[in-house]
Amino acid sequence: MVFYTHVSADALQVFRDNQVRRADILGQERPGQIMLDGDLHDFEPVLDPHVRAGFVAHTERYIDPGIFVDELHAKLKEYGVEIFEQTELVGIENRKATLRNAHGETELGFDKAVVAVGAWTSPKIKGLESTRTAWVTSGTGYSYHVRPDRLPGYLLASIDRKTIGVPMSGELRVVGLMDFSTEIEEFSPDRIHHLASQASAFIQGIADKPRFREWTGPRPMTPTGLPIISPLKSAPNVIVATGHNMHGLSLGPVTAEVVVSMVEDKPGRVAGAEIDMEPFSL
Repeated sequence: MVFYTHVSADALQVFRDNQVRRADILGQERPGQIMLDGDLHDFEPVLDPHVRAGFVAHTERYIDPGIFVDELHAKLKEYGVEIFEQTELVGIENRKATLRNAHGETELGFDKAVVAVGAWTSPKIKGLESTRTAWVTSGTGYSYHVRPDRLPGYLLASIDRKTIGVPMSGELRVVGLMDFSTEIEEFSPDRIHHLASQASAFIQGIADKPRFREWTGPRPMTPTGLPIISPLKSAPNVIVATGHNMHGLSLGPVTAEVVVSMVEDKPGRVAGAEIDMEPFSL
């Protein structure tokens, strides 16, 4: 569950009203009622005294991404999938993919390929020259870990600070920011400092604690907010799946179902219904 907070009760009410409308459209449980001041801090003692309002979204979930990736890797190995680690996709042409690692370049033949390279999707990759593909750009986020005096009972999402605190495995992961840059993996210590100041403004017991696992990573953003899930017109046996913005974890499984249909030359289907893929096409 997620606990949304704000220093303004009125502003949080507007945000909650939008969440209620979304829940009603999707047929989901509505978020909990807004808690104020004393009731709020009794419910979640780690919140800074300046935070005045909060509510619980019971239907929202989060996971530890490290555990998720490790278990996914183990399951793929169990299924006999060959994984090339620390390997870059250089280009695709004539049913061959060019791969590069520390030992040099190699070519790998294929019948069909799925290119899911996130923010690295670029017209520089041979075979992905579509103009639409170039619209995938990096929206860089930052995070770090800290061991606070007390972990929150929920994921804390500060609407006014646009920062998130995620309790996981006995630590707090602080996440936030959105930077747009041509340097996909550029790391700025100043942005981490800013993120830490934002987090300590609504979570107590972390300002004076050492930070570790400082990290930056790119989100694959598109102007429309829609992902790109499409065969290349110049090479229909190459399927591009990218541009999921900040929703890759939740949209990944349904994208996989659609991609499987494309690999099998069948119409894309979601929850048993055929869908129009034109809004997602190259």
